[in-house]
Amino acid sequence: MQRENPMQRENPIWKILTLFFAALSIVASFYFHFDSKRSTENKIVETLSERYASVDREMSYEQALEAVDKDIEKLKTDNAKLQSEYDNLLGEVSALKNENERSEKIALAESYANLLDYEVAIPILNSVIEKTEDVVALLKDYTTNYEISILMEVEPLASEGKFEEASSLVDEALKVVPNSQVLLDKKASLMPRYLVDTVECHKAENLWLLNSKEYIKMGGESYRHAIYTYSSDIGVTMFNNAYSAFACFNLDGKYNQLSGVVGHIDFSGSGMIGGNDAGQVYDAEITICGDNEEIRTIILSANDTTKEFNESIVGVKILEFRVKCSGNSKVGIAEIQIH
Repeated sequence: MQRENPMQRENPIWKILTLFFAALSIVASFYFHFDSKRSTENKIVETLSERYASVDREMSYEQALEAVDKDIEKLKTDNAKLQSEYDNLLGEVSALKNENERSEKIALAESYANLLDYEVAIPILNSVIEKTEDVVALLKDYTTNYEISILMEVEPLASEGKFEEASSLVDEALKVVPNSQVLLDKKASLMPRYLVDTVECHKAENLWLLNSKEYIKMGGESYRHAIYTYSSDIGVTMFNNAYSAFACFNLDGKYNQLSGVVGHIDFSGSGMIGGNDAGQVYDAEITICGDNEEIRTIILSANDTTKEFNESIVGVKILEFRVKCSGNSKVGIAEIQIH
C-alpha cells in the first residue's frame, strides 16, 4: 500500500499566507501607482507655478489646472482686445495713407488741368480708390471741360465732311471718359445714315423712293437707298417730251453733310426700273436745295455714267431734290447719306 505525501495534505496556514501575500502585492501595486500619479501631478503643479503667477506650489493639481484655465481665458480676452486695437491702428494708418495719396493725386491732376491736359488729369483722379466729394466734383468739372474741348475740335471737321477723322477723335476721347453721354451722342450723329431710311419724304412729285429690297443700276453698278425718276409714268412727256420732278425731306436742321451718287439708270439686270424700254437718253439736271436756296446743281449729260456729290447742309431744315429731264431718260439719286 502506497504512503501519502505530507506536502499534498491541505495546510490552512499556507493558504492564509498565500492569500495575505497576494493582497499585500495588490495594495503595494496600488500604492506605488497612486504615489507615482501624485508625484507626476506635483511635478506638473511645480512646472505650472514657474510659468503662471496665479499657480502656487502648495495648490492641488485640480486647483492649479483651474487657475491656469482662468489665465488662458484672460489671455484670450486680452489678445482679442489687442487684435482689435491693432486692426483699428491699421485702419487709421491706411486712412492716413489714402488721404496723403489722394491729396497728392489731386494736386497732380490739378497741375495737368491747369495746362488743359484733361486726358491725363481725368485718369489720375479716376485712380483714386476712395473718391471723396471734392474728387467727384473735380472729375465732373474736368469731364465737362474735356467734352467741350473735344466738341470744339469735332464740329469743324464734321462741317468739312471729315467724318472719319471726327469720329476717330471722339473714339479716342471715349477711352478717357467711356461713359460720357455727350460724346456718345456726338459719335452717333457722326455715323452716316441713309436719308430715305431715316427721314420721311413729306412731299414729292414724279420722284419715287426705292424699296429697301430693290436696287437700281447706274453705270453697271448696283445702288440702293435711292430716289429715282420714271418718265413713262409722267403724262406730260406725251406732249412736250420733257418733265420735272422733286422730293422734299424735313431735316429740321439736325444734320451737317449730305452725300450720294447721281446717274442715268441702266436697263439691265434684275429688279430694274423700266424693263426693256429702249430709247434716247437725254441730258438731265439735278438741283439740291436747302430751304429754297440752291446748294448745288449737277448737269448729267447723256454720256455720263455717275457723279458723286458731297455738300454741307448745316442748319438746313427742308432739303429738296429737283430733277429736270427729257424723253425716256431715267435718273437715280442713290446711296444718299446724311451726317
